[in-house]
Amino acid sequence: MAYKTLGLGVGITMLFLVPMLAASTFETEPVAQYTDEEIKGQAVTIPYESLINQSEIHTGEIVRYEGTLVQVKKQSFDEYILRVGITQERFTATDIILLNYKPVTEGEKDWLDRAENELPPFMTDGRETIAFWGISKGLAEYTTTFDQKVTIPEIDVIILERHAQDASSELDTTHVDPEPQEILTTSEYASNIHTVSYDDVPVYADEPTVERAISDATRVWDMANTNVDFTIVESDADVNIQWARYMPGSALGLHSARVTDDGTRERHSITVRLGIDDCHSTYQPFTHKTIQYIVAHEIGHYLGLRHVDDKTHLMHSGDFFNVDSIRVYDDRNFGIPHVERPDISTVAGMRVQAEIDMLNDDLEQVSVQRQSLKNTADTEALDVNTNTYNGLVQRIQDLEDQLACVDIT
Repeated sequence: MAYKTLGLGVGITMLFLVPMLAASTFETEPVAQYTDEEIKGQAVTIPYESLINQSEIHTGEIVRYEGTLVQVKKQSFDEYILRVGITQERFTATDIILLNYKPVTEGEKDWLDRAENELPPFMTDGRETIAFWGISKGLAEYTTTFDQKVTIPEIDVIILERHAQDASSELDTTHVDPEPQEILTTSEYASNIHTVSYDDVPVYADEPTVERAISDATRVWDMANTNVDFTIVESDADVNIQWARYMPGSALGLHSARVTDDGTRERHSITVRLGIDDCHSTYQPFTHKTIQYIVAHEIGHYLGLRHVDDKTHLMHSGDFFNVDSIRVYDDRNFGIPHVERPDISTVAGMRVQAEIDMLNDDLEQVSVQRQSLKNTADTEALDVNTNTYNGLVQRIQDLEDQLACVDIT
């Protein structure tokens, strides 16, 4: 059995604005008089791009889709929100739709209650597909961990059918934010040495930057806990860090742990995304601070910590689906490192921002000189100053345009 925990999300991808989702209401009354067969007969499957880009046209239409159940969130006693990916790629479901659903039977309710704790985001190994019919509501907006806004289609589901799973499947059962005792117990691991290994840094990333980020991420956990010691080794580690050029949806990091049926713990792995494409489709590696934050956050999951809705906390997640708002947060007696929550930034963006900061300092000095020269008769010096000032303003504007291309903050 394998457990997986989504770590972080990026703005170019996926996570939720709670007030909008919490306020969502089911509006299936207009078709209440129809039988299931009539609803299925009237339903249409609208291309995903059209469902997003022409949502106002399709609002109110009866639609039908089939896809992979990605996540479940219980809203109330009998109301659930589901994320379903209707396009299946090799390891992930994409083209995500938000579903509002009220279970028809107690069996469905029990199934959704279990699924809420047994599905990791985006990764699709070992789970079932569903078919659903409902009314298109338009678009729902949600917020990523780093406060980026993302929009996906929303549907009020009238009929939901589960597809039978292959009993002989070798695929794993997976969990979002697994219960701490399922992977780690404080008594066994809190006072132990934890070994960490990592795969070779790929050519599209800066090796010294990545290696320093790993060292700093493990060090902050050591410093926050006198009885915890992370040691970097070459192989055969408790947790291995893997690198990804891209990850599904909004993911920046993913923690996973394989556990056998008898409960024996096997080695953990952390997958870390190393960059993004800029506006010219050129890959831009993340900064040291960004990678350090991702690794430190995923180490928290390795130690059994869940997400928390607190932006000052290392384990913060803005994803409505990944934050348990019911239970009291349990830090499991670990000291939580204070790692400044950075903007998701790239090395190129950091360099451009540094130049902008320097030019802004120059601009401030030129502005002071400009005010002094206005009180003198030295028009030639004032003209030179004005030209310098205008040149700095233009250069800063050009750099800000460049920053918008190479960074997402």
